[in-house]
Amino acid sequence: MFVTMSSVGRCAVVFATAVAFLVARAGVHARTQEPQATQSSPQQQPPPTQQPKPAPGGQLSRPPIRFALPRRVYTCAGGTMLTVLLETNAVRVMLDERVYDLKALPDGTKYSNGSTVWATDAKGETGTLEDDTDTAKPKALAQDCRLQSMLPLSATPPTTITGTVTFGKRPALPEDAVLVVELRNEHLLASDPATKLAEVTISLKGHSFPVAFELKFDRSKIPGDARPALWASISSRDKRLFALKEPVAVPDLASPKPVALTLSPPSRSRSQEAPPAKNPP
Repeated sequence: MFVTMSSVGRCAVVFATAVAFLVARAGVHARTQEPQATQSSPQQQPPPTQQPKPAPGGQLSRPPIRFALPRRVYTCAGGTMLTVLLETNAVRVMLDERVYDLKALPDGTKYSNGSTVWATDAKGETGTLEDDTDTAKPKALAQDCRLQSMLPLSATPPTTITGTVTFGKRPALPEDAVLVVELRNEHLLASDPATKLAEVTISLKGHSFPVAFELKFDRSKIPGDARPALWASISSRDKRLFALKEPVAVPDLASPKPVALTLSPPSRSRSQEAPPAKNPP
C-alpha cells in the first residue's frame, strides 16, 4: 500500500511540473508575438496636403511657389493686402488666398489670363486688379493698390529715359543705318570704358522720324559723383553719319524728363566723340 501511494505522489508531482512548464512556455510565446503584431500593423498615413483655392476667372496652373522670386507687397483700398511675384514675362498675384497666374501684355504694364487683369504704372508703384470676364462691366477685385515693400531689397526696378531723335534735312539713310543712344558719365574721359552707363541700339530700317527711344539703366550702379549726360549718333558700316554736337545733361536720374535730341553731321574736331557704333550682325 505504501509503495502504491508513493508512486501516485510521484506521478502527481511530474504532472504538476509538466503543466507549469507548458503554462510558462505559452506566456513567453505570447510576449514574443506582441511586437510582431505591432510591427505588422499598417502605418498611419499623413493627412493629404491642401491645395490653394483656384481663383474665380483664373486657373491655378502650377503648384505653390517653392523657390524665391522677387516680390512686391501692396496695400489696397480697404486695407486689403496683395502680393505679386515677378517671373519672366509673367506675374503671380495672390489676394485673399486666391492665386492668379497672369502673362505680360505688349505694353509692359498689364498682365492678363484672358479674364483677370493686373495693371500698374510704369514703375510698378501703384496697381489695380480687375475681373474683366464681362468687359462691359469690369469688376474691381483690388483697387488703389500702393507699393509697400519689395524683396529682395536690392531688386529696384530700372529707371527709363524716354525721348525722340531727329536730324536736319533728313536725307535718305542706308538700310543698315542704326541709332545709338548712350548714357555716359561726363566726369570720366571718353576713352575710359566706365564712362558708358547704359546704351540702346535701334535699327532705322523702316523707321520714320522722329524716332522714339527708351533707355533703361540701374541707378544703384551709377557712382555718386557721376555727371550723367546723353549722347546719340547714327552710323552705317562703321561710319558716323549724324551725331549730337554737345552732350545733353540729365540732372535728375530719379525722375528723368523726356528729351528731344537733334543730330547733325559730326564734327571731326571733337576729341571726345565716341567711336561709331558697329552695325549689329
